[in-house]
Amino acid sequence: SLLTPNSIPNDTYFDKQFYLNNTGQSVNGFVGTSNADINAPEAWGMTIGSSDIIVAQIDCGLTSDHPDLPNSRQVRLNGSNFANDGNINDPSPLAYLDGGHGNAVAGIIGATQNNNEGISGICPNCKILPVRIFNSNLAPTSDSQIANAILFAANNGASVINNSWSYNSSNPNLVPAIVSAISYATIQGRSGKGCVMTFSIGNNADHESGQLGIGYISFPGNVNISGVLTVGASGPTDHQANYSGTANPGSPNNQLIDVVAPSSPYTFGGLNVWSMDGPGNLGVNPVPVDYYDINYGTIAPSYGTNNLAYTAYFGGTSAAAAEVSGVAALVLSLNSNLTQQQVYNIVTSSADKVGGYTYTNGRSNELGFGRLNACSAALQALNSVVSLSSPSSICTTGQFSIQSLPPGINVSWSSNNSILTVNSSGLASRVYNGYGSITASILSACGTITLTSPSIYVGTPYFTMVTYDGALTPSTCEESSQPYTTGLHTLTALIAGGYPTFTLHGPSTVHGTAAGNDFTFDVKRNDIIFDISYSKTNACGTTYGCTYFSNSGGQQRPVRNGASTIMIYPNPVQNQLTIEQSADQISSKAGSGNISARLYDSFSRLAKSGESTNGKLLIDTGDLPKGVYYLNVFYNGETIGKQILKDK
Repeated sequence: SLLTPNSIPNDTYFDKQFYLNNTGQSVNGFVGTSNADINAPEAWGMTIGSSDIIVAQIDCGLTSDHPDLPNSRQVRLNGSNFANDGNINDPSPLAYLDGGHGNAVAGIIGATQNNNEGISGICPNCKILPVRIFNSNLAPTSDSQIANAILFAANNGASVINNSWSYNSSNPNLVPAIVSAISYATIQGRSGKGCVMTFSIGNNADHESGQLGIGYISFPGNVNISGVLTVGASGPTDHQANYSGTANPGSPNNQLIDVVAPSSPYTFGGLNVWSMDGPGNLGVNPVPVDYYDINYGTIAPSYGTNNLAYTAYFGGTSAAAAEVSGVAALVLSLNSNLTQQQVYNIVTSSADKVGGYTYTNGRSNELGFGRLNACSAALQALNSVVSLSSPSSICTTGQFSIQSLPPGINVSWSSNNSILTVNSSGLASRVYNGYGSITASILSACGTITLTSPSIYVGTPYFTMVTYDGALTPSTCEESSQPYTTGLHTLTALIAGGYPTFTLHGPSTVHGTAAGNDFTFDVKRNDIIFDISYSKTNACGTTYGCTYFSNSGGQQRPVRNGASTIMIYPNPVQNQLTIEQSADQISSKAGSGNISARLYDSFSRLAKSGESTNGKLLIDTGDLPKGVYYLNVFYNGETIGKQILKDK
């Protein structure tokens, strides 16, 4: 299940994992800066990974059934050992050096979370595919076997391929077979979407003493293949780690860093990344002889369940690359359809530009596009896959929902106008007829995703304005008759929710045709009486209107649809408009006392609105300017329109 934002897992050494959650704590004597981390707990509010996402760890091997990474979350395949020693079908480490490095890398990526032991991996629900390429003395296998190992990972379901290793060369084409394998993985992997590949840049700088200079970006991290993530290291204070090389954009050898992740400040005497270790004698706890100037025999950690299966002394760009792989796996857990290049874009664009360095076109020589931010990357991935599902129309209520939203994420719903209200579950209810929309805000610890529905028609249609030859005219046949002259005329009925149906009731001397909102008619004589009714039906009901034409002194006709009379007075109005049904009408129809009304100005802008349940509605018009207004009254599932004159 998903964790809530900012939740802290119960893993024993999580408080030492400054790279995931830096509170300014001291770890192995190095005091960090608060928030100089990758915001892992915040990202876990969105996902802790998917078991469908496999991260290949091309490294020194991984212990079978490690206490913090059981085989149920390992993909251990025959043929996965490409080293020169050991069983070719077993990628387990054989000695303490390879046991320490391989397990530490895998732990950062995917160690079990909330098991009251050890550490927490960045993507603890993902699976790890161990692929061994280093011999027990840490000597690498042949170049061709390394290339084969990359192909093996790509062809066996890896979504992400982590490479926390490098050659001592800045030549981007040093081993053509490896270049070719990387190209294959990034193009052909994941059924053509491409495997995400991370490479550490190496640990060949020494910025403080100057003995090694600013370092360089090692092969294959500098390979000229689009989308490969080249990873350097920052320290616990959000500055370039001492050993992490500086980019040289002017170099022909592709000396560029894409992103950095928090790691140890030093590689000699300054390792402080806590992670998994090979249990017993297959790791670096207790510390072996000549292990990075750390006192021989030191036990760290010295407490906790299975403490010898964990180490307090890991670091370098190896740890940083593993962090990037873990975040890439979180991104793909949220949207597995992303291409390798899209994941690259998300990881780099979501990085934090920290350290006070100069970022030119978004990139610095020290930290690339910045320090890794798991929460921002996950939020971008979530934004790429979620969508708002809306009903096509609403009569009384309609359900809105977020598609592809992982469980446990908070959503806030709001209505964008007075047409609809919406509750905390996305259920919207009609207030008035018309077009309305709803907004959903997906809340995370590092930002909000806002999704807005298209404009949706709500309720029965209603007439917003009726004009006769361009001038406003009543829309009920109960109004005083509309004078006319002989010749061509146009009656226009603007209706929310589509085009009306027109019907002419009169002698054969009047002819008319409808087109859209217009009814054009030809009157041959000026002494006849006729009316034009117009209606619109949708799934919610029917709305009627009618204009009565007569030159015979204000005769009146009944409403064509036979609706009960509603009284609207006074007209002209000054301070208060009354909309009322008679008592016998209210008692004769269940619920007919429910009235709602909307008053529009001559520009079709809503000026006033109201509703009542007792058959009488009062609308304050005292603050309205003089002019012609148009009233829509909704009752008994019908709509009546009326022109209102405000004369003072």
